[in-house]
Amino acid sequence: MKASEYISSDMLEESHLKLFSPFRLIQMVLGSCRVDAKYRFVTAPTKGQKIYTIIYLLIILSLYISTYFNYILRFCSYPIIYYLNLFSISIHYGTFACNVIHVRFINNDLNVKFYVRMQDIDRKLKIEKNELINNVLYKANLITVSVFLFLLLLLFVITITGDMTLVINFAGPFLAELTSIFEYLFCTNLLIYFYLRIRYINAILINYIQGTTDINIEKVQRKKFFLTMKVLRYLASKTHDFQYSDTDVYLKNILEEILRFQFLYQFQLFLFSFKFVTTSLMAFEYGIQGLQNNIMQWFEYLLLPTITVIYLIIIIVTCIRLEAFFKEIRYTKYLCIKVLSRIYSGPLRQKAIRMLKMIKEKPPQLSVYGMWNMDTSTMISMINMVTTLMVTLLQFSVL
Repeated sequence: MKASEYISSDMLEESHLKLFSPFRLIQMVLGSCRVDAKYRFVTAPTKGQKIYTIIYLLIILSLYISTYFNYILRFCSYPIIYYLNLFSISIHYGTFACNVIHVRFINNDLNVKFYVRMQDIDRKLKIEKNELINNVLYKANLITVSVFLFLLLLLFVITITGDMTLVINFAGPFLAELTSIFEYLFCTNLLIYFYLRIRYINAILINYIQGTTDINIEKVQRKKFFLTMKVLRYLASKTHDFQYSDTDVYLKNILEEILRFQFLYQFQLFLFSFKFVTTSLMAFEYGIQGLQNNIMQWFEYLLLPTITVIYLIIIIVTCIRLEAFFKEIRYTKYLCIKVLSRIYSGPLRQKAIRMLKMIKEKPPQLSVYGMWNMDTSTMISMINMVTTLMVTLLQFSVL
C-alpha cells in the first residue's frame, strides 16, 4: 500500500479546513472520515486510521451478534417477526459496512483531490478567506451535526432507560446508524457549498447586467449575517468584474467538481435510497406483526417511527437543497442568455456562450450509476412508493 505523502499542492487554508471540521471530527471518531486533514495538509487516511476502522467494524459486528442472541432469538416462535428482524439487522450492518469500507479504503486519492479542488475554486473566486461566506457553510455543518447527534443520542438514552441490558443489544445498531446517517448528511451539506459558489457566479453576472449602483452598502453591512443576493453582489463587486474575470473558467471548475462529487458520493446515495425503502417497509411490517401478536415493547413504539422520520427529514432537506441548487443553475443560464442579448460580438459574448454551452452540454445532476437522478421528483416518487407499499401491507394484514 502506498504511504501517505504530504505535498505542497495539498496545503489548505485554515478557513477551508474549518468548514467541514464538525463532520470530520465526528467521522474520525466513527472511523469513516475520507481524508486525513491536519497541519493544513490533506492526505489519504493513514494505515493506523485504516486499522482503527477495521477494528471498529469488527466491534460493531460483535455487538450485532450480541443483538441477535440477546434480542432477536426471543422471536423464534414468531417466524415472520424473527426473519423480519434478522433481515433488518443484516441490511443495517451490510449497508453500514459497505459505506465505511467505501469511504475509508476506496478512491482515497480522488477524495484528497476533491478537497484540494474545492480549495482551488475558492482561491480563484477569491472567497477562501471570506468569513461571511465561509461562516454560512460552517454554521450549517455545525448545526446539522449538533442537532442530529443530540436527537440520536436522546433516542438511544430513551431506549435504554429502565433496562440497561438494552445497551449491549442496541449499541451496535446505534453506532452503525450514527455512522451512516452522518455520511448521508455530509453528502447533502456539500450541496450548500456548490449552491453558494454558483450563486456567487450569478452575482458577478448580475453586477455586469444591472450595475452596482442599486447595492446599498449600509444595508448590506447591517445584514452581514444573511447571504442575500445583494450581499453576494456586494462581495463579488469588490473582487470580480465579468469583463475581466475568468468567470467561464470558474464555472467550468465548479461543474467539474460537481461531477467528481457525483462519482464519489453516488454509492452513498444508492445505499441511502435502498436502505430507506427496505428498512421503512420492514419496520412497518414489524410494527403490524408486533401489534397483532402483542409482543412489542414500549421503546419499539418510539424507535421504529423515529428512525423513519429521521430519514424523511434527510430526504426533505435534500429535496430543498437540490431544488435551490438547480434553480441557481437555471438562473445562470438565464443570465448568460441575457448577456448575449446585450452583446453581439467580442470576447464577452464568447465568454457567455462558453458558459451557456457548458451548462447545456453537461447539465449538472446527481446520477446514481445512471439508474436514476437524485432530484426532488425522484425523492417524492420514492416516498410515494413506500407509502403505497405500506398501505398494501396494511391491507394484507387487516383483510
